[in-house]
Amino acid sequence: MLFDVIRHFLSLQRSQWFDKKKLSQIQAKKLASIISHAYNNVAFYRELYSSIGLNNSPRIEELPLITKEIIRAVPTEKLVSGGVITEEHQVSYTSGSSGMPLKIIKNDREAWYSDALRLRSLLAQGAKLTDKICTIRPVPIDKDFQIYRVTEKRRFYGFLKTSRVRPVPLSPDMRKHVELFKMWRPQVLSTFPSYLVRLIDFCRSSETHLTFRMIRTQGELLTEQTRKIIEEFFQTRVFDSFGAAEVGHIAWECPTRVGYHVNSEAVFMEVLRDGTPASPGEEGEIYVTTLYRYTMPFIRYNLGDIGVILNDECPCGRGLPLISRIYGRVVDIIVRRDGVPVFPLTVLYTLQEIEGLHRFRVIQRSDYVIEVYIKPRQGLEDAVATEVEKRCRLLFPNTPFIIKTTDQFQDDKIKFRPIVSYVKVS
Repeated sequence: MLFDVIRHFLSLQRSQWFDKKKLSQIQAKKLASIISHAYNNVAFYRELYSSIGLNNSPRIEELPLITKEIIRAVPTEKLVSGGVITEEHQVSYTSGSSGMPLKIIKNDREAWYSDALRLRSLLAQGAKLTDKICTIRPVPIDKDFQIYRVTEKRRFYGFLKTSRVRPVPLSPDMRKHVELFKMWRPQVLSTFPSYLVRLIDFCRSSETHLTFRMIRTQGELLTEQTRKIIEEFFQTRVFDSFGAAEVGHIAWECPTRVGYHVNSEAVFMEVLRDGTPASPGEEGEIYVTTLYRYTMPFIRYNLGDIGVILNDECPCGRGLPLISRIYGRVVDIIVRRDGVPVFPLTVLYTLQEIEGLHRFRVIQRSDYVIEVYIKPRQGLEDAVATEVEKRCRLLFPNTPFIIKTTDQFQDDKIKFRPIVSYVKVS
């Protein structure tokens, strides 16, 4: 386990300095392998490719584009290699930032490679192997904010990892978080921009001083204005990263911050406009193909984010391609009537687990009333509405909410926001 992570990390440390031609050759080999594997072992891709007359070794540009709506309509077993999900597999969910969460299946080997990718970017951004890292993780509210079970706890690697990295559940009670930061003194904080904005508000109102050597953001859109606020308050640099539960770590900022380095050994990224490649500097939709997740591969998959490919060479010297300006995943903080914030990812993770809930959106009016729009699966309307009401009572105590069933959801991938609040957060 530890050996595998180290082996992957050392390989990634070397390959990031390869020139673009060599990286493209490595990527092309991995791309051919994952496409062949998907055709031969995953029912969904075999049926899809066969239906349009493709064999098991087509060119990437010949393959159809895949959306979240298409994937959601397919039974999970048909998306998994061999069609079998075992106890050895790790199960997770997407954040539901499009209002349509997905179940994701991976194995330990894929998780170890993911750890190596994360370690590479953290060290490049200035973290040290001896640093203590605090990561803020969203959890469903009905689980009482319990910390996620860390599957790596078994064996020495698990002990080593959890002794340096402490996962903390996203909670509206900032006092507990601040107490932990003061006691444990992490050098690195990894979390979401909306959380950091709220943490700053709490520190100012309570006259609390916190220091971190480095802050890493993820999961939400980081604007330059928000970055400036965070950096000025904590007197440290903020590095953004970009990823998705479906495909893992995608891109990250190095110390030059001229763009995001794409993990080209792990993902094949395309930026498309109307299905054709966008020119460098031109905005387009981001499609990704996983290159190491064989358990549940995603090929030419639309993330619902907008990006811009850069043709520039990074001053840092890395050969990894650059992408600039990633748009999407804009979400607001819901505010209860008692003033307590409910973080957007807490809402998303609480609602996404409801069986039969196809899509949802939460809008808070300026008078604090919350409107929850849901699209249940046919035949499950009453059961879904009942479960949504139960969870909303946990999420929004003492705050009025209304549940509405609808088929109408805005499909503009740039502007769609699953959580919107018109209550001004002080």
